[in-house]
Amino acid sequence: MIETSDVMRHALALTLLGCGASSPATIHIPIVGDPTAAYVALHDGHVWTPLRPDGRGSYEISTDSDYEVVVICAQGSSGQASEAFGTPSDPLFPLFGCPDGRADFVTVTASLDEAATVHLGPFFAGQGSSAPWVDTSSVPTGQYDLLAAGSDRLVIRRGLHVDTDESLDAIDLSMGSPLTPTSVTVVGGASDSVISSFYETKATYDSFGIPDGVNAGVDISPAFLSRGNTSGGSGTVLTATSASGDIQGLSVSASSPTDGPTHFQDATSLEVVAEIDLPEVLEASFDESVLSASWNGGALAASIGLQRRGGFTLNLVASAAWLSDHETPTALSFDSTFPEFGSAWYCQGSGCVDELEAIEQSPTLTRTSKTFSSPQ
Repeated sequence: MIETSDVMRHALALTLLGCGASSPATIHIPIVGDPTAAYVALHDGHVWTPLRPDGRGSYEISTDSDYEVVVICAQGSSGQASEAFGTPSDPLFPLFGCPDGRADFVTVTASLDEAATVHLGPFFAGQGSSAPWVDTSSVPTGQYDLLAAGSDRLVIRRGLHVDTDESLDAIDLSMGSPLTPTSVTVVGGASDSVISSFYETKATYDSFGIPDGVNAGVDISPAFLSRGNTSGGSGTVLTATSASGDIQGLSVSASSPTDGPTHFQDATSLEVVAEIDLPEVLEASFDESVLSASWNGGALAASIGLQRRGGFTLNLVASAAWLSDHETPTALSFDSTFPEFGSAWYCQGSGCVDELEAIEQSPTLTRTSKTFSSPQ
């Protein structure tokens, strides 16, 4: 079955490049899901103003000052509200809207001759541990690139049109391109970090409709080629020969369990590199009555994301420039002043978890450090 969460796995790591602050900047607001089903509003420092989508279901704002944007999808006591805090020269992070129920879904069946992991476009389609096996997936109608990664081969079928229930030709992994072992050194973090390699075709990336000028930071929904643990700070992953325009890279994750919160350090490179650095551990404290957190000054150069998961999910992200413009650059709180806010959205009790994330980006590398309000 499809794991739709894979589509959004790295959504918070995508950014749009803004314009210079000398004149009003027109900023596109990227929304994950169905943008027309959500409530979207802009706060310019004085009032909240509801925004309306254009004919393509997109939102844009024009501003020459710091701003806040909120996107809400409320369904009774459940749903989510996402806020972004930025400046005209900043990237803007995608915000979560309502689930997109507009697409028609069809069933795609494929048979494979050996154990493999299959992705169809941005969707994780299935994984088989024995051979032969049959993969059956439900996906929206459209055109996709299929990737099947085995123990030493990668098969890519490009431009598959899926308009009705369909059985694909059998996938013969022996006909794929070779996957070769590649050594990687991890700097920082625990010695037993988890390291992965991934691949995403250009067509899959382009299918998200991200405008020109995007600093990808990290791919959206990768097809993982291999996973493993490092030993003594080094490990081995499988990599392929990349076709022009495709994305291939590495992802590293380490956890540091303590008597209190668990800390996670992650780094994702859009290139296959010999060495990858993890960020420093993020130390934080939380106000659990509302959604608010403060953190150590080591994350001053990072954008900050804050989330509370419960019956209703609250998300917010603030750029490093926005934080530096304010009196408390190492503290962040959810702004509940917009008219549609419901006080019941603040999850309370043992089932609620707050997460703080520091995000550092360059064109080919995204590093994140996370901590939680309670042990995970």
